[in-house]
Amino acid sequence: MALSRVVSQIVTGLLSASLVAMTLVDTSYAVSGLPNSSQFGYGARVDIWGQHAGYALTAASGIGIDWIGIEFDWTRNWPERGIAFQLEALDAIMQSARQYQLNVLLSITNPPAWAMTLAGPEPNLTAELVTSLAQRYPDILLAIEPFPYANTVRGWGTLPNPAAYLEILKTGQAALQAIGSPVVLIAAGLAPVLSGGISGDMDDLVFLESLYANGAATYTQIIGLRLYEIGCDPLTAPGGEPIVIRHYEQVRSIMLKYGHKTGLIWITGFSWPTPDNRQRQQVCQGKPFPASPAEQAKWIQQAYRLMKSQLYIGVAFIDPLNPPASNNLLIPVSNALIREDTSLHPVLVAYRDIIQTDRGNANGQVKTFLFKKMVSSIKKAP
Repeated sequence: MALSRVVSQIVTGLLSASLVAMTLVDTSYAVSGLPNSSQFGYGARVDIWGQHAGYALTAASGIGIDWIGIEFDWTRNWPERGIAFQLEALDAIMQSARQYQLNVLLSITNPPAWAMTLAGPEPNLTAELVTSLAQRYPDILLAIEPFPYANTVRGWGTLPNPAAYLEILKTGQAALQAIGSPVVLIAAGLAPVLSGGISGDMDDLVFLESLYANGAATYTQIIGLRLYEIGCDPLTAPGGEPIVIRHYEQVRSIMLKYGHKTGLIWITGFSWPTPDNRQRQQVCQGKPFPASPAEQAKWIQQAYRLMKSQLYIGVAFIDPLNPPASNNLLIPVSNALIREDTSLHPVLVAYRDIIQTDRGNANGQVKTFLFKKMVSSIKKAP
C-alpha cells in the first residue's frame, strides 16, 4: 500500500475533527520570519521526490514548524516551452501544506535550455514562471528563491553573473507587483565557496557586494544563505576556512555597508557537518565531527539558539526533513530527520523541543502524542 494512502487512513482513523484542528500550526505564527513579523521562523526542507514526503508534512505540522522549503526543478516541471506545467507531485504537497497551514518557500533550480541565455536564466521567462506559481498557490506560497547557489556554476547554470542576477530580481519583483502578489523574493541563496572548489564559482561575499553595489537593496528584502560545508563548532567566529555557521555575520556586514539595515537573512538550507561532506578534510580541521545522534542534536540546538538571537535572521530551514531522492554530495541521506525506515532522528525530537520551548505551545503534548502514534502505526502498516 502506498505510504501516502497509509498516512491518510491513519490520520482519518486517529484524529477527530477537534484534534485535527489542534494539530494545525497556530495562525498567529503564519508569517513568522517575514519582514512584517517580529517572530523568528522555523523551517525545514522537504524533497517532494524523496521518500515519505507526505509524512514529512505531517511531521512538520506535528512539531510546530512554520515553513517548508521545496526545490522547484524547472526542467523537470516545465521541460518544454510549448507544454503545460507538470505539477501533479507539487500540487499534492501544496494541498497538504494548505491542510496543515504550513507556509511555503519554493526555490527555483535547474532552468531548462530554452530558458537560458549566455548570461544565465532569461529574466522575463523567469518572471513568467514566478508569477504563474504565485497565482497557482496564492494562499500558501509566500516566498520564492530564484536560483539558489547563484554565485556558483551549479546554481546559475553558467558562470555566475551578479548583474544578470539583479535583472532576475528587478523583473521578478515588477511582475509580482503587477499582479498584486505578496510573494517575497529571496535573493541569491548564497553558498560559501571553499578553496579548491569548482572552477568559475564566485566567492559569495564578492557576489553579494556586487549585487548591493548595483542597487540590490531596492529589489529584495531578504538575502538567502545556504550553509552546508561548515565547521564543526557552531560557536566559532567567522573568518577564513573552514566556513562556519556564523558566516551570516559576514553577510550582514555587507548589508550594513550598503545601508540595508532593514533587510533580513534567511538560512534557506543548513545541516550539521558530517564526514560525508565533499570537503570533509577541510571542514573540521582535526576537530571531532558531531558523530552520535545526541551530539548532532546538541549541535542543532546550539545553532538554532545562535540564529534566533540575531534579530536580522528571519527563518532557518534545516535540511532534509525526509530522505532525499538521491544522496546529495552536500547533504547525506543519513542527515534526514525522518529516516528511510520512518523512524525519527533524535535531531527531529530536539527540533520539536526547541520550537515548543520558544513558543510555549499549549498543544505541544497533544501534537507529540499524535505524531508518535502515527509513526508507530506506519511502521506496522503493510
